[in-house]
Amino acid sequence: MANATATPTTNAPRTFHPEMPTKALKVTPAPTPSPAQEEVIQTKWHRDATLKPIDQDKAQESRLAMRREWASLNLRQEWADTDFMRGHLKVAGVKVGASTEPATVQRMKARLRAIGIHSPEVQEAIGMPLSRFLEVNPGLPLWAALALVLESTGRFTPEWFMADAE
Repeated sequence: MANATATPTTNAPRTFHPEMPTKALKVTPAPTPSPAQEEVIQTKWHRDATLKPIDQDKAQESRLAMRREWASLNLRQEWADTDFMRGHLKVAGVKVGASTEPATVQRMKARLRAIGIHSPEVQEAIGMPLSRFLEVNPGLPLWAALALVLESTGRFTPEWFMADAE
């Protein structure tokens, strides 16, 4: 017994009727390149062909040297509300590679833009431009400076803090 809910199909297949006139397609042949043009095309350099391969050992040594230099800056790492500050970073989804990385305007703007906070909002929240904020607060590591700005915007307050405040 056939399924009553199935859609009906036609038994007659589509056919081609040879008596119908067909139009001849006018196709222009593709031009063949001359050998001189082919040489020019093959001699052009691709940008990837000029890139030097990355020396992984050299890159790692450079990163380690940078981290050693940051560690020698003796940036303030002890804060009374470290958990609260790191909570802001976690809620915002900001990851800072090294806790010893110093705060710079360029790095802060890049990290803040990545989470949707732009300079006018930052300036309104902290009451001064970001460059002035870093001048007034020397010795801040990047994670602490970002946490202070996030706290002042009020957009990324950790849930556990909000639950304790109620």
